[in-house]
Amino acid sequence: MKLEWSPSFAIGHKSIDDDHRRLFEFVNEFVSTQNLDSARQTVIRLHDYAKGHFGREEAILAAAGAPDLPSHRKEHEKLASAIHSLLLSHLVPDKAPSEKDVIQKVAALLENWIFHHVLVNDMKQKATVKQLTERINSSRKQAAG
Repeated sequence: MKLEWSPSFAIGHKSIDDDHRRLFEFVNEFVSTQNLDSARQTVIRLHDYAKGHFGREEAILAAAGAPDLPSHRKEHEKLASAIHSLLLSHLVPDKAPSEKDVIQKVAALLENWIFHHVLVNDMKQKATVKQLTERINSSRKQAAG
């Protein structure tokens, strides 16, 4: 199933929203893979990109003064670990009963992960990010004029 990005998924910060769109693209790329080797390569790229995204997002949330940043950071650590576990447990050729079955199983896990990450965890930060954006815009207006 192809995941479609919706503007309703945006939390209002360009960098974070761009990252989320890219994460959706990685999951869609995985869903369309035909063999374990390309699936494994996609998950490796997804893992690396997600780690960078988590760092960027945490820096933005820290700047915004997000009160629940420690728990959000722990959630990121769990998600990164889950992706890594996928590589070890499902995408190893000699452990896979059938490439198609493994790809479908991992695709379902990734789809669930991306929706949970964006629509549950990050939506909780929408108001905090909005306040930061408003402060930045206000500062820019004051500096300009």
